[in-house]
Amino acid sequence: MRYLITYKDPGVEPFITQWFHEGVFTPGMVVYDLLENEYTTDGKTWIAINEDCL
Repeated sequence: MRYLITYKDPGVEPFITQWFHEGVFTPGMVVYDLLENEYTTDGKTWIAINEDCL
C-alpha cells in the first residue's frame, strides 16, 4: 500500500490505500505518501517528510 490517510478529527480511524487523487481529499485529512516520503494537508501541496539520522 502506498498512502496512509489520517484525520485531524478525533474518532476517525486511519487507513491505508493504494490509490489517492486530489478529488477525494476532504478538509481535516492528512495524506502520507509512503513511497515518496511526502505528506499533504490540503490535497495539492506535498511536503517532504524529514528522515531521522540517528
